[in-house]
Amino acid sequence: EEGLQAAKSLEAQASSGSAECMLQLGVMFVTANGVEKDMSKGFHWIQKAAEMGHVEAQNCLGTMLRNGLGVEIQKEEAARWFEKAGDVGHAEAQFNLGEMLWDAELPQDLEAGVQLFQKAAQADLHAAQFKLGLALRRGLGVEMDVPRGMEYIEKAANQG
Repeated sequence: EEGLQAAKSLEAQASSGSAECMLQLGVMFVTANGVEKDMSKGFHWIQKAAEMGHVEAQNCLGTMLRNGLGVEIQKEEAARWFEKAGDVGHAEAQFNLGEMLWDAELPQDLEAGVQLFQKAAQADLHAAQFKLGLALRRGLGVEMDVPRGMEYIEKAANQG
């Protein structure tokens, strides 16, 4: 009951153009938080927020497209949204795009992947620090530097 009222309130605000409310409403549908799970409705609202320039929504939309959540898998479109959010400094989006390039979900580009891991690692994203550490230890996409690689791996481990 309370969740449905929250959803109705968010939907009213989202319908009048609030990108933040669109994202929150989309997340409610995706996570079944107070409403019945509806991936396509969640995708719809998150996409609207992303199209309005909401950076967190852009990263969420990329994740949904990458993994086929509420929509068919669309790797290139996912990368486009990660790049949009990453270009304005969203560390998780930078990491996500870096991972797609690193893991060859897109045409593989280890160097570009490592550059994105470096950006995200500077924002203290531990997953990026770990991947950057691996790249440095193995010399993949970057000149091998085992001690520096170990520093990043330890930094990631210390963050949990």
